Amino acid sequence: MKDPGAVIEAFYAARAAGDLTHVAEFLALAGVWREPEVGNHMGTLIGAHAVIDMMRRAQHATAGTFRLRIAARLETSRHCAVHIAWSAQKDGAAIDGSELAVFAIEDGRIAQAQFFADNLTDDGRFWGETDRSPVAWPADVVLEGSYVRLEPLRLDHRDDLAEAVTDGALWRLWYVGGLAGPDGMDADIARRLRLRAAGSMLPFAVIARSSGRAIGMTTYMNIVPEHRRVEIGSTWYRGSAQRTPVNTECKLLLLAHAFEELACIAVEFRTSSFNERSRRAIERLGAKLDGVLRSHQSLGEGVLRDTYVYSITAAEWPAVRRNLCHRLDRV
Repeated sequence: MKDPGAVIEAFYAARAAGDLTHVAEFLALAGVWREPEVGNHMGTLIGAHAVIDMMRRAQHATAGTFRLRIAARLETSRHCAVHIAWSAQKDGAAIDGSELAVFAIEDGRIAQAQFFADNLTDDGRFWGETDRSPVAWPADVVLEGSYVRLEPLRLDHRDDLAEAVTDGALWRLWYVGGLAGPDGMDADIARRLRLRAAGSMLPFAVIARSSGRAIGMTTYMNIVPEHRRVEIGSTWYRGSAQRTPVNTECKLLLLAHAFEELACIAVEFRTSSFNERSRRAIERLGAKLDGVLRSHQSLGEGVLRDTYVYSITAAEWPAVRRNLCHRLDRV
C-alpha cells in the first residue's frame, strides 16, 4: 500500500478501533514529542511512541468513548492532510470536535506527522484531563485466565506471598538471587512498587482462581516505552504451582497483552546459566536465545552469574500464541 490517502485511511481505521498493534505498523517516525509553542497546536509528533501515547491519552480522558471519522481529505504524491471529526462521552454528556492532521508518507508508512486539534484546551490538555502527564506505559491492568488472574501488586498481598514462598523454600535456591524469603516479603513488595512508581516495572501478583490467594509474582520490567519493549521477569510461583498450567497461562496473558494491546516490538526474558529449569521453560515458550552476558552479576562468595538473554519478536508472536494455546488445550 503506497498511496498516501489509502495509508492514512487505514491508519485512522486502526486508530478508531483502538488497535495499537495495527497503528504501530504505519509509523516510521523517530524522535520524541515536541511540545506545542502556542495554544491549540499539539506540536510535531516525530516519535512513534508519542503518537501512540497521544491516542492512549485521548481514550483515557474520555473513558474509551472516543470515536472519529475522516470528514475531508487532501493528498499529493507524498503528503496527505485530513480533517477528522470526533465525538466522545464524559460524565454522561456528549462532546465533539475536530482535528486537522498533515502527514508525510514514505514507502507506505508515516514518516512525519503534525496535528492541530480543538479537543485541547489552551494549555494543551485533552478535554477532561487534569494534567499533561502521559498515561503510564504499561498502564495498570488485570489479566484474567482460566487458572490464574494477574492483578497489580499491592501491599495487602504480603501474607499470601510470604506463605507461598515457603512452599519449596524458593529463596534458598542459590542460583536464583534476589528472591525474598517470608521475612523479606514486605521489603520486596515495597521495592517493586518503587520501581513501578519510577516507570521501570509493572509488578503483578499471581492469583490462583481456585483459591483466590496469591501464589507468586511476575512483572513487566526493564520497560522501554520509546522502543515498545519490555522484559517479563522477576517471576516465581509456589512449589506446588510449578509444573502445572500456571506458568504457561501467565506467559500467554502477559505476552498477549504486550503484543496485542501495548504493540510491543519484542519481549525479553533473562535467566541464570545455572537455572536450567528456567532456561528450558523459556525455550518451550518459543523464545530465541539472543546471547549470553558473561560474568553479568555477582552472586556472592566469588560466584559470577552468566545471564542467558532470550526474546520473542512481534513477528514470532502468532506462532508462539498458537503453541501456548495448544499446550493449555492439552491440559
